[in-house]
Amino acid sequence: MQYTVDKSEKEVKLSIKIDKQEWEEAVEHTYQHNKHKYSLPGFRKGKVPKKALEAAYGSSVFFEDSFNDVFSKAYSEILIKEKDIEPISRPDVTIEDVAEDGSMTVLCKVLVKPPVELGAYTGLKIEVEKAAVTDHDVDHELYHLREKTARKVAVTDREVKDEDIVIIDFSGSIDGVKFDGGTAEKYELVIGSHSFIEGFEDQIIGMKTGETKDVNVKFPDDYGAENLKGKPAVFEVKLHEILVKELPEADDKFAKDTSSFETIEEYKASIKDRLLKARERSVESEKENKLLEKIASTSKTEIPEVMIENQLDQIVQDMEMRLSYQGLKLDQYFKYINSDEKKFREDRKAEAEKTVKMRMTIEEIIKRENLGATEEELNAKFSEYAEKAKKSVDEYTKDMSEQQYNYTYNDITMNKLTTFLKEKNEFLEIESKEKEEHCSHCK
Repeated sequence: MQYTVDKSEKEVKLSIKIDKQEWEEAVEHTYQHNKHKYSLPGFRKGKVPKKALEAAYGSSVFFEDSFNDVFSKAYSEILIKEKDIEPISRPDVTIEDVAEDGSMTVLCKVLVKPPVELGAYTGLKIEVEKAAVTDHDVDHELYHLREKTARKVAVTDREVKDEDIVIIDFSGSIDGVKFDGGTAEKYELVIGSHSFIEGFEDQIIGMKTGETKDVNVKFPDDYGAENLKGKPAVFEVKLHEILVKELPEADDKFAKDTSSFETIEEYKASIKDRLLKARERSVESEKENKLLEKIASTSKTEIPEVMIENQLDQIVQDMEMRLSYQGLKLDQYFKYINSDEKKFREDRKAEAEKTVKMRMTIEEIIKRENLGATEEELNAKFSEYAEKAKKSVDEYTKDMSEQQYNYTYNDITMNKLTTFLKEKNEFLEIESKEKEEHCSHCK
């Protein structure tokens, strides 16, 4: 194989000459790989000679698969040699010429990653809130720990009020006709949770146990069900029971029953320590994010549409995977939120563009500062993994997939980048503004 490279900022053109021997080897490989599919009179299936198949089906019977094979091999070899070619699109391939000697000339055009002009990425000053935990934060966490062990107690001497738990029957109708999904019995609802249509829960407030009343609401104009959106509805509601959560006291007994500590003060100290460590991790993450965002905001590049579309593809795939864990499909989700994939992509285009620009900026810094994982660093990490797996390094790397290799390479590289940027820039920790409005229960 011979080739020439013609580069511009946005595109690379490759002229690839495939000689007769390479082509014939590709055709033979395709024949051997596919001959089991063919049968002709006079031959057993899978035993038909290549010339007989070409005579029966035409000389181009193996052309497409052979061409894909020979081009893929040539293209991969070129990218290995020409390390500065970074494709961002599928190659556009045309056959320019088939010579009398059996050789073939192929023209390949591929979009490449544009150059990035970096702004300042060292000597920056980044403000972040200092990791701190207040007594209120501890009380807030303690309240929710107590809430997990709370018991529900029936209330019979008053009407429903905000934050009560009610057990109700309801039956909804529009113009006197009941609709699917609008009826339930002994349904548990937390007043103030906003889990029902706006206005529904407010009208339950003031009801008494055993009372039945009509609740009038209007479905939102953007409601997921087409037959209900924007329509007024009446729900006949019967109140069976009013419940409240009765929390255990925050005392030594609670500490002994729910933790390994003897006193509530020891338990609180442990909670404070745990929250502080979580805040410290959060601050470290905030440092990295703020610094990378600032660096990316000053870098300059022209982001090709194909890179944004590829990132949007990834966002859609991630969403699809998360939904699958909940037993939902993407089209069901879009139907529920009264949207579609086109609008979803449009709404996230700015996010995708920002992500692409940040990634391009990071890659440029890694290249400029030579921060890629070295062979020695990779081998050290593989030795560590092999020891944990109780294998030799050779055994471990022999079974390692390309995905595992790339993950390790990227992990080492990103750790080196993070260390480099933190050492070369300054972080100013400012006192956090104490927020006391978490919830009304924590006092």
